Amino acid sequence: MRLARTADTTDEGLERLRAVVSANPRSTAFVAFAHRLCDAGRAAEAEEVCRQGLAQHPRLATGQVALGRALLERARLREAQDVLIESVKANPEHGDGFRVLGEVVLRKGDLVRARAILEHAEELMPHDGRVADLLVQAGGAPAARAPRPKSDFEHTRVANARALADHMHEAPADPNNAKTPGPMLIAPDAGPADDATTVSNTASAHAWFAAGPATPPPTIRPVPPAAALPPRLPIAPTPGPVPLHGLPRAAVSGGLAGLVPDAQAVPVGGLRPPVVAGFLLVVALATTGAVYFARRAPQGLGQVDLRAQMMRALAKGSFRQLLLAKELGTRIVAAAPDDADTEAALALTNAFLAVDYGMPTEAAAGTSAGHAETGRNASAERTASLAATRALLALYAGDLRAAREHAARGVASSPDSVVALVASERVKNLVGDLGGARIDLERAIARDPDFGTAVLDWAILWMEMGDATTAAGSLRGIIGNSRDHARAHLLLAEAERAAGVGGARSFAEPCRDEGKESRNLQAACALGAAADARMTGDRVLALKQTKVAIAAAPTDPRLLAVAAQQLALLGEIDLAAGAVEKARRLSGPAYAPVVWAEAAIRLGRGKKVTVVAALQTAVSPETRLVAARMAYAAGGLSSLAVALRGFGAGPVAADADLKDFSVLARERPLPSERASLETRAATGHPMAAYVLGRIAQRAGDLKAVGQMMDGALSGHGDACVAAGLLLGAPTTVHRSAATQRALRALKARNAGCEALGGPPKVRPDEP
Repeated sequence: MRLARTADTTDEGLERLRAVVSANPRSTAFVAFAHRLCDAGRAAEAEEVCRQGLAQHPRLATGQVALGRALLERARLREAQDVLIESVKANPEHGDGFRVLGEVVLRKGDLVRARAILEHAEELMPHDGRVADLLVQAGGAPAARAPRPKSDFEHTRVANARALADHMHEAPADPNNAKTPGPMLIAPDAGPADDATTVSNTASAHAWFAAGPATPPPTIRPVPPAAALPPRLPIAPTPGPVPLHGLPRAAVSGGLAGLVPDAQAVPVGGLRPPVVAGFLLVVALATTGAVYFARRAPQGLGQVDLRAQMMRALAKGSFRQLLLAKELGTRIVAAAPDDADTEAALALTNAFLAVDYGMPTEAAAGTSAGHAETGRNASAERTASLAATRALLALYAGDLRAAREHAARGVASSPDSVVALVASERVKNLVGDLGGARIDLERAIARDPDFGTAVLDWAILWMEMGDATTAAGSLRGIIGNSRDHARAHLLLAEAERAAGVGGARSFAEPCRDEGKESRNLQAACALGAAADARMTGDRVLALKQTKVAIAAAPTDPRLLAVAAQQLALLGEIDLAAGAVEKARRLSGPAYAPVVWAEAAIRLGRGKKVTVVAALQTAVSPETRLVAARMAYAAGGLSSLAVALRGFGAGPVAADADLKDFSVLARERPLPSERASLETRAATGHPMAAYVLGRIAQRAGDLKAVGQMMDGALSGHGDACVAAGLLLGAPTTVHRSAATQRALRALKARNAGCEALGGPPKVRPDEP
């Protein structure tokens, strides 16, 4: 059932509301306008109106409900549920929020919970016929009720409703109905219910690049959001719903507790990831978590205080804090050589410095681990910590098999060991098992929400799963706990850039200091500057900074893969191939950043890329540009248009290359768009020239194709394709000496370019 439609859905009525909203962007009239658009069957436009209005009034309950309705009308049930849950948690007396939420859950087929939600909505709005109709569909029996009188216990109802909303994301009580987290998948469009085409997350990522005919626009199957994380110990799930006095009986007995968003198919790039996990994580970080390691220190010499300081520094995980932990651990061990627990902590500290910051401490980590392993009375925690250290050192050496074995041994020794779980999730992430990595991190953060490295890995994982919003939320939490965390600042800049906020200031300060000491931080700082430069059209600076990142010789496979992708987008395909080869030696073939980099390289060589399965959705500016090019190569302008709609207008406008490329989604570009492209092409922007050449190709104007592609032979990822189109144009277009030199230079940068199978052919009569 759809919500009842109002009468005034005529063009005239809609235009009157549009005029009101346009005249005053801060007006709340956008709510009525959005509902009228939904009534008229224009839910996509209604969603855009709601998002613009909520940018001005982010906490407006009626606006959130209108957005939820628009998403419901578009069958984006998981997103609608997330929006409405947040709304009813903040506004527990807003009956419309519960009514629309009830319809969302009803559409998902969960009659029991839908009935409970709608019974609560009926109690709030006893005479609303829409609620009664929905309740009947959910199997309930609406009753004629008198309006609820106000009472001295009004605050109890509000508190109970908020508590009810807080339980909405818990796992279902019936284990047979629980959803197992899995990877995000891109598969041939088989509809949301067809799981037969879903590709396992352990499948080889090289299936992405199988040559073949163009496929229809692919579909992304998103990972369901993380379950609510308990802020304190224990991590065992609550055995049943907590009684909530004052709520409908059905809500108490089964009710709203346990809503788990279903994985539903949405177009490429169309995922608007959940924010609930980030919210819960920030709440958890606001509490004081127990530091993982036991404070077991030798008597005398003041080592108790030193060890406590060391453990706090290690738990924070920033570069400076890890250096402090190393110094303190060295002092303790010098005074008490038989302190095996401190040796184990020192080994772990040095392992994190090597893996996360590229410091030459791997040998010291191995030495300390060897000493700790000979210590007496080994506890399960010490055993797990040493296994985690061995796993991290194996990852540093690129030995995934050994890393997996050590990580499994650590978790088996102490299932609640935070460091063992972190080592386990890193192994799973590197082999492409994002669902398994997420489960490990949930357990680790539930055990100790203040363990900075786990929280940082949580943010990285959500970035790789396509959710910059949740990543940014957790990063802000860790920065609040440890302001000197350079990696957190750099990743926050990346997440904000992906969300269209912009984060250049976020990494300026840490890059001035820690970036001079750590190879990995130096590379990350340079890559952040390169990303900003490319997005604004400064290719010279972007290439310079990316080469700085490669020269820093980072030991982090993610940094290497990101650098490879950036080089490929700038047309330096052979350099990109060298960087991704280094990343591949430190990770598995299904590691998501490596998969994206290899896709960019394959596109840069003019090869077909058939999307079969992916481990993430496009979220960064770089992956969005790669995804847009993949979509255009696979399905033309219609597939590109689908991808661009999923990205949203803001991210497209923020990236100069993607903005130029997006014009190809139109059958005929607008005059203003064409004028902008011509201006940019004339001032040396190769992507603009390339797009104009493709437009000319579509029109059959081969001479114009050659003229445009002559200016698109360097500086962007499609230079090889441009060369092929240029060589197919009349010879008079590409016979000049300058063009021939440009083709030879392209061949030198991109030896695998299919359009240049051999040296450029020069006719005898040409210079």
